[in-house]
Amino acid sequence: MRYISPREGNCQAPKLINSFSIIPISRVKGKTENDLMKRPFKQVYAFRRGFIKPIKVLSKTHSYYKYVNWLFPIGRAIYPAGFCRLPELATAMMHVVNYPYSKKVVEGKDILLAKEAGRHA
Repeated sequence: MRYISPREGNCQAPKLINSFSIIPISRVKGKTENDLMKRPFKQVYAFRRGFIKPIKVLSKTHSYYKYVNWLFPIGRAIYPAGFCRLPELATAMMHVVNYPYSKKVVEGKDILLAKEAGRHA
């Protein structure tokens, strides 16, 4: 993770995130994203990633993944923006930090695009 001094960049925060959701965890996440974007960082990105398929070597994954991982290929075929693999998310995060992205809220389809751009950079 890279800390960027407030003096290095623009301190304007976009008003893109709805923190008035019905679902409590979405409300907390929206408020956290809004609060982070109000901070004087040069760049802040909110990743909304959907279902993440973990890599096999992780030892601290939830046990329910062994029951739902079979859904990943089906879900990816039906709705690719809602399903990603952990290495794809990591590559997209590194690409967004190294090559600033135009959107502050990075959703599933943007993760796939940033992942592809990161692979070819």
